[in-house]
This record gives sequence, C-alpha cells and structure tokens, in this order.
Amino acid sequence: MKFPEIATGVLIYNGKKEIFLATGEKFGRLWTVPGGHLEFGESLVECAKREVKEETGYEEIVNLQFALVQESIFEDDRPEKHYIFVNYFAALAGGDFRLERSEFDKSDWFSVQEALSMNLNNSTRALVIKFQEQFNL
Repeated sequence: MKFPEIATGVLIYNGKKEIFLATGEKFGRLWTVPGGHLEFGESLVECAKREVKEETGYEEIVNLQFALVQESIFEDDRPEKHYIFVNYFAALAGGDFRLERSEFDKSDWFSVQEALSMNLNNSTRALVIKFQEQFNL
C-alpha cells in the first residue's frame, strides 16, 4: 500500500525581500525552494530547519512562519508522486552558503516579480504568490 509523502518547503527571504530559489536536474530544471521529506520522530519545524541547512548551508533562519499546506497528487511536475507540502517563510539571519550539489546546481536571490516570470514548479509558484500577498509586494 502506498501513502502520501510529507515534505516541508521554506521560502527564504533577505532584508530586501528577495527570495532564494534553486534549480537542478533532480527537479527537472524547475526552480524551487529548499525543503524535503519529514523524518520519523521529527517535527515539521525541525525538518524545515534541517533541510535549509543541508541544502544551502544557511544555519541561521529566523521568523520561521507557517505559510500554507499544499497537496500535490500526480501533478505534471511530479507525475508519480503524492505529496503533502507544509510550507514556511523564513528570514535569512546568517550562515555560510554552501549549495548541496546532489540537489541543486544553480541558485540565486530574486525579486518576487522576477521569480513569478521564471519556470517554477507548481508548489513553488503558489508559495511565491502567497509570499507576495502576505508582504504586499
């Protein structure tokens, strides 16, 4: 029997309200936010912080704030998967950047307007729109 997979995603923003996005072959060259699977015994917040640290090297995110829950059932960008995404917003406070090359090969900071013109995966697009609405950008 198969079950949905639970994952967190974190839209990280800086002091200029730019957002961090990354892409790589693993994600079909679609841009996305750091995140990943919830481990057994781990809280959602712990998962979000761990995934950010593992994938970006950023150890200091603050103002971690629940953003939204999304369900992805056999979406075009994930045709064989059923995910429950629990997404957060977080401000970057520091840490040494180190992109996890097994996940991503390219990343940068973008304005919300730039991001919305990019080739985002479906769940990331919804998260960026929610960020735009919440911060009146």
